[in-house]
Amino acid sequence: MKKTILTYLLCMAAALPMHAQLDKAMKMAENMVNANVENVENIMKYENFKKVARQDDTVIYTNKKLGMGCQVTYVNGRVDKVKMLLADDVDMNTMWDSTRPYEYQKTGQNGNAISLEKKGKHISASPIKGSKEYKYGFEMTHREPRGDIRDETLIIDDIVKPELESPDLHFLGLHGQVRKCDEGAKSEDIVQYMFTRDGKLESSLATWGGQMIEDAQRDKNGRIVKYGGEVSDMDGEPCFFYVNWRPYDPNHYVDYIVFDGPCCSIKTVFTYGDPKRPYLVTEKRVITDFPCAKGTEKYEYIKFDDHGNWTQRLEIKTYDEGNGPKTVREMNFRHIQYWKD
Repeated sequence: MKKTILTYLLCMAAALPMHAQLDKAMKMAENMVNANVENVENIMKYENFKKVARQDDTVIYTNKKLGMGCQVTYVNGRVDKVKMLLADDVDMNTMWDSTRPYEYQKTGQNGNAISLEKKGKHISASPIKGSKEYKYGFEMTHREPRGDIRDETLIIDDIVKPELESPDLHFLGLHGQVRKCDEGAKSEDIVQYMFTRDGKLESSLATWGGQMIEDAQRDKNGRIVKYGGEVSDMDGEPCFFYVNWRPYDPNHYVDYIVFDGPCCSIKTVFTYGDPKRPYLVTEKRVITDFPCAKGTEKYEYIKFDDHGNWTQRLEIKTYDEGNGPKTVREMNFRHIQYWKD
């Protein structure tokens, strides 16, 4: 690790101090492309970047103090692509000057978009549209020279905006500074969740038919692992939900939940399949035996708010109670209030 940091510092010192934010981003990308995971983690730790999301072989970091974002994509254990996002505007002279120490050649330009390359690396840079946090960015890839140039807008749709993440928020398919979330299919059938500023579930209230998270027990990481205790009307036995989290997952996503009731035990397995919003559940698979129903719940997300949280979702439920499969389609809605900075 000491050797890695020393090499990185020498590379940092060799570059000319141009535009502060761009200069730092360029040095970081140069040292990360074709590097292994350990080297990238060391650089991120040294530069005080925080990991905010991961999906398969892509990891997203941010440094809010510097106003910078970074997306790293691995292929076979080494970095194939790095995207650096900047809060500051960048003109072409500054961009060109910042790459001179690394001996890039300009291969194309279109307004404030520029394409550069050298042996084994290619840079495509441009202004960013549609983002409140970032104004300019570039993508550095570990490929042979291509000699092409993107259009004038850097594609950042696959980058999750840095938001507050917490196990309780992810447990309910949320992220960001959520203060209150009302969820339900009908106006008279609503579950209301209240959160603290740090994303901890403070309370839940429900009208008839809604499910509350009550008497929650937590593990050493603060994650809910058991809740419930409501007494069944049938035989007076309490009902509990046992939450199992994905092992070794720093993002704290639920793997499955087991409901233990007086009549049967129901296991619900969670599937996440949206690379742009990895905290969203795309399917729940219910595994159980008679007399309880088994089946699947698939979700189609219709509307989102500015924080990336869904506000309208179509739920397609297919279940079998022993008389053959039945499908029910239901539209669900959420109204979300956020803590103000």
